[in-house]
Amino acid sequence: MKEYISKADAALLVGVTAPTITKWAQDGKFKVIGAGRVMRIHREEFLDWLRDSRGKEY
Repeated sequence: MKEYISKADAALLVGVTAPTITKWAQDGKFKVIGAGRVMRIHREEFLDWLRDSRGKEY
């Protein structure tokens, strides 16, 4: 079973704001379920994206 996190939780993991997570999702940097306030992010896929994107500027 996949574990999902909120954009607020994703923001805490990365050290950015929730609106930044929303913008990155809208830019297609990682997949999300839902939109706006009900956005959910698959935790492992987000962490994989984060590992792959280290060192890149956003």
